[in-house]
Formats: sequence, structure tokens, C-alpha cells
Amino acid sequence: MSNTLLPCPFCGGEQAIIARYIGYGSLGLGSHDEYRVVCKECCASSDEYKSEAKAIAAWNRRAGKDINVATNADRIRGMNDEELAREMLFFVPSDFNRHYTGIAGGYYATADEAIQANFDWLQQSAKEE
Repeated sequence: MSNTLLPCPFCGGEQAIIARYIGYGSLGLGSHDEYRVVCKECCASSDEYKSEAKAIAAWNRRAGKDINVATNADRIRGMNDEELAREMLFFVPSDFNRHYTGIAGGYYATADEAIQANFDWLQQSAKEE
């Protein structure tokens, strides 16, 4: 069994270490040493195992499974302005006539009006905070 650590499954970092907990374990119930793999970049870690080899094997089974998975933020980054304007539409239940809003602010009687306001907002120059 290889003791080479694969990259972190969360951040892709390649600076993982093997941590050894001497005696008693994490719960203080046993007298055996325990091992876990810890990423030095994002602090993600494996569970604790009774051997270094088992901790490494568990880490390597997970490695890479979550790297490069498209997130909602990635999906949004890939949208064109028209798609994003529709995505940012919110329905606001109320007793008055205007029921839609979005990132552009304001309330609109129809979804199309709110989408257009969002689209117009997306086309504006970014304001520095």
C-alpha cells in the first residue's frame, strides 16, 4: 500500500500531513495511537484511524472526488447577461400591485419588467465599494 498522499479533495492542496495522536485516542477511551491526514492549506481532515496506512487509504479514496465539481457560483459565472437577469428575479408576495424584484432593486408589476431592470443593471459599469 502506498503512503503517498493525494491532493486534498476540498481545495486541491498538496500539503497534507499525517497527524499522530498518542495514546487514549480523540475520545480518551483507548490506549492506542490514532492517525489522521490533515490538509495544511484548508485544514480539512480524515477521520481518525488506528494505523497510518488506514488513514492514508481513507484520504486517498476521497481525493479528487470533489475537485473541479461545478458549483452554483460556477454556473452563474457561465451565464450570459440575459440568463443571469432571469436568474436574479424574485417574486414578492404582497397586497400591493408590484410583485417582482431583483438585484436591481425596485418592485415591478410583471416579471418581464423586473428582468429588464436586472439586465439593465448588469450592463452598467461596476461601482467600486
